[in-house]
Amino acid sequence: MGTWTYTVDGAEFEVDYEIDWVDDRETTRAYITSIKHKGVEFLDLLSKGIVEYLSEKLNEHVDYD
Repeated sequence: MGTWTYTVDGAEFEVDYEIDWVDDRETTRAYITSIKHKGVEFLDLLSKGIVEYLSEKLNEHVDYD
């Protein structure tokens, strides 16, 4: 499990994630398990589109090596 801090308009969100390890890098993906701002959980409150956007950004950020 890892934590990534994503900042938007000065607000910091703590994004917890797990990595789904597979044999090749092309299919290894990180998936979000929690999104918090100031200790408040937002994962269930955010729209699917926002969570997908953050997942894409997370996968650009994570170093799978």
